Amino acid sequence: WPATSVSLSTPDGIVVSTSGDFYVSERDGARVRKVEAATGTIVTVAGNGANYPALSEGGQATSGAFVYPRGLALGDGYLFVGLHGALRRVSLSDGTQNLLAGNGSAGSSGDFGPALSATVDWLASLSFDPASHKVYFVEDNESGCVACANKVRVLNDGYVDLASVNVSSPTDVVVDGSDLVVSESKGILSRFSQPGPVQTVLAGTGGTSYCCDGQPAATAMLGGV
Repeated sequence: WPATSVSLSTPDGIVVSTSGDFYVSERDGARVRKVEAATGTIVTVAGNGANYPALSEGGQATSGAFVYPRGLALGDGYLFVGLHGALRRVSLSDGTQNLLAGNGSAGSSGDFGPALSATVDWLASLSFDPASHKVYFVEDNESGCVACANKVRVLNDGYVDLASVNVSSPTDVVVDGSDLVVSESKGILSRFSQPGPVQTVLAGTGGTSYCCDGQPAATAMLGGV
């Protein structure tokens, strides 16, 4: 279908491939769509539009439930999809999927242990590091997940670790070279450089208002990011 002729149900996460195709998650539509740059057509690459049946490992990503998909990332020939209670990846070559993290329960426990034994909550933001092949993720603590509030987690070779950042209620994470760029709900955008990490505030004073267009970014108030 032409992408401009379809409706999207609560589009949330977006990621763009090197070829210009972009992927968008439909949080309430329980699907991930791909818009092909060359043709302008849209296709479903994950999810069947329902919250059931449960996915079987290795099956086609379009044949089962992708529950509330949100954060997306691309890397190593895969599309990584953050769900409510799970992190899955979809092969770009054959459309199969498998579970990378989450034991089926929502929460934010099991740090420094096996990823499949850990709990994960609403995976609002993902970022893939091509150098280390790690996937960084932020969980949405607006759902009441107290344990999600002050950390950025990372999927590292089958384990869930914590990123070396000091943050309060992170909302988004992006890998930039060897650095992490993290936004916080209190209205601060920071770069965390290694080793250390050394924090550099890029924008925001922590104020909850919105002001100061045209002024130095570090003096602006972002009103939450």
